[in-house]
Amino acid sequence: MEGSGAPRRCFAVTFSSVNCMVEKKAGRIATAFLLSGLGYFAHADVLSLPEVLKQPSVVVNHPENGYLLSVVRAGDRLVAVGENGRVILSDDIGKTWRQAEVPVNVLLTQVRFATAKEGWVIGHLGVVLHTADGGENWEVQLDGMRVAQLFLEQAQREVSLKGDQDERALKFLHQAELLVQDGPDKPFLTMQVEDTQRITIFGAFGIALRSLDGGKTWLPLQTEDFNPGSLHYYSSTSLRGQDLVVGEQGLLLRRLGNGAYQAIDQPYSGTLFGVVMGDSASVAFGLRGSAIRSFDRGESWQQFETGTSASIQGGLVLKDGRILLLAENGQVVMGNQRSDDFRALNKQLAPAAEAIQVNDDQLLLVGPSGVQTLSLSAGESAQ
Repeated sequence: MEGSGAPRRCFAVTFSSVNCMVEKKAGRIATAFLLSGLGYFAHADVLSLPEVLKQPSVVVNHPENGYLLSVVRAGDRLVAVGENGRVILSDDIGKTWRQAEVPVNVLLTQVRFATAKEGWVIGHLGVVLHTADGGENWEVQLDGMRVAQLFLEQAQREVSLKGDQDERALKFLHQAELLVQDGPDKPFLTMQVEDTQRITIFGAFGIALRSLDGGKTWLPLQTEDFNPGSLHYYSSTSLRGQDLVVGEQGLLLRRLGNGAYQAIDQPYSGTLFGVVMGDSASVAFGLRGSAIRSFDRGESWQQFETGTSASIQGGLVLKDGRILLLAENGQVVMGNQRSDDFRALNKQLAPAAEAIQVNDDQLLLVGPSGVQTLSLSAGESAQ
């Protein structure tokens, strides 16, 4: 049950196990894109590479009006990603958009860049894409078939090293074998791109991998110590060497100096869909307008009122330091990092998954209805 904190063992469960997958009453764009992968294997051999991983994305008119989940800057360019392997580019701050060449046709969930030229995209079926030319062209670095094989190979090495009487190693091997049997049905949902070499990707059922060579090779992360319930990871953020990751059932992780992740106690047991960090505070948010905040770089957390009862699915720290939160009903909530006075702008939008600030006054947002813009001054003056 959502918010109960009950442990769950879903590491290698197939997507058809809907009761394990769906966030009850979540109303979250994340839930929609998680479940949208159900049809990939309905009538296919799960051990075969799905056709959508072999087919390039189809070029459409006005791709900016399609289902989009993530947007970032790559130098002066904007890059957004979403349904059907769609990667779209704008070189005029969002006035016009065009599609990039992408070799897969699956839902893409997040895009991040290390430089103006080099970036990564993650998505359904364990897809990881890489670009070295600012998003014009993309290559597949990883897919769910290879992900499962990497976990199996690591588990086999661990059993060989520790012996077949080690319960933890045997458990990891069993989970990895089930992961291979499931096929590539697990999505990646968030990632941390530290630089052109170091990338960590997180997904459903507690799956996480790290690369130290720009995605040429990947090392599965064993998460038993910090995510024993194999809970889904939904969002992550980084600021000046501090990394936070959030997920379902109140999962909140902080990355330590040695590179390991540590689970942090916090007062909210419901699912967290996102997290942002500012100079003064870190804010994580989730179901039914719930949010928690830390003033000491993630050491301790307190709940606070956001001014909305709708689930919050996106957030952004503005240039002036204020925090903006995006609710599932299209409501936009804003407040100072240390203030308890968060208020909704009197400006109703279509639901948005992610936003970036393109200038002092204007935001560009993406979501199920595509690209939209918001003037901060107009929204505040209408209050």
